Amino acid sequence: GAVQSEPEVRVSFETSEPFESVLRAVEAAHSYDVPMILADTSDKGAAHWKGVIRPLDGGAKAGAALAERLAASRLVACAQVAPDGSIAVKTVASARLAVARAAEEEGGGAVAWSPVTGNAAYLRWLEEECVAAPRFVVAADGHAAPSAQTAKDFLLSRPGGAYTTARTSGGGRSVFEWETHVERTAASVGSMLAAGGGGAAELQAALGTAAGLRPRLDAAVAAAVREYMREFGRRVGGAGELKLTLVVNWGEAAEAAKEGAGCAEAAPDGSLLGSVGCHVA
Repeated sequence: GAVQSEPEVRVSFETSEPFESVLRAVEAAHSYDVPMILADTSDKGAAHWKGVIRPLDGGAKAGAALAERLAASRLVACAQVAPDGSIAVKTVASARLAVARAAEEEGGGAVAWSPVTGNAAYLRWLEEECVAAPRFVVAADGHAAPSAQTAKDFLLSRPGGAYTTARTSGGGRSVFEWETHVERTAASVGSMLAAGGGGAAELQAALGTAAGLRPRLDAAVAAAVREYMREFGRRVGGAGELKLTLVVNWGEAAEAAKEGAGCAEAAPDGSLLGSVGCHVA
């Protein structure tokens, strides 16, 4: 739908009272069903952030145009333009880089970011609004980065390989029935290599055996989960465990996958045969 634009009044204050006490008092007095009640936090791994974009050369008019662009693209949940043209935005951790790039394109400088906490209803709304922000992580042979790819798109981008899906346990510290996943994936690779006539001894040893494939799968999962936790600031646990999608490719599909993930070069000793990728959601 269209971007909603209307005048607002922001109130800021400092207090020594606990945030939960302040939150209850403000919610009780606020006229909105879902008010924006935020507080600064020192948690640099926070999932929610506010940023201030300095005034653009075009003043308030240019600021309003950029604010509408950011909101329309759904990189931010809201963008408030001050009379001097500066813009205050609220977004999620994974969108900060894209927001900063958009501001730079319009002549803005570095965005001043601060992590925030707030009322649960507003934070849920913020996450729902920022749908353009990367929400996943993709890793390939040690290189991991945030991605907007869903697990389905990830698999479609790496066709012809053997894949498995798994879930973490213990708050992301281990993978449920990991040995079974490793053995099953290696067996699938071995069978596919043999059936396709591509069962060269080195490929079979590297990808078609549990002993050869295990270190590659371990490295892909470790890199992907570590980047997911770093980028999104999620503290998983219980129902919040992570979903993993792993795929092993070889031949032309593996080379294309490596190039797409910025991992085109094999290891100097030639040991990096094929490509092992991991998607985290």
